Amino acid sequence: MTEPDPTGLPTPRIGDWVTAVAGVATALVVLRLLPLHRTLALVRLLRRTSRAPAGRLAALRSAQACRRIARRFPGRTACLDVSLATVVTTALRWRSVSWCIGCRFSPCQSHAWVEVRGVPVAEPVLTTTPFHVTVRV
Repeated sequence: MTEPDPTGLPTPRIGDWVTAVAGVATALVVLRLLPLHRTLALVRLLRRTSRAPAGRLAALRSAQACRRIARRFPGRTACLDVSLATVVTTALRWRSVSWCIGCRFSPCQSHAWVEVRGVPVAEPVLTTTPFHVTVRV
């Protein structure tokens, strides 16, 4: 059993790290080479080929591993890169999460995140100005 880190989130396992490296690399290449509609088609394909939805704990571990790997990337990584990497990482383990892209007004921002059964994974709870889902795959 893995010990939780001080933030209360589960510590990724070695398998999470290995698949996260592949997931982050794939996400960075895909987002830089393919237009968004092709990226969305790829995510739909990954969801169809998965065996089952990811559990909340597995999705949290994948998201944590992807965030930590992305921080070590020498270029820019943002929420779109990390969330797509989390989708790819869970797909490499034959599981699926929902990939969401959305926006909010006041302040005007865009954001990308993953969800498990309609609940955002590893995201702060925003009660005053939540993000509105524009695309969910």
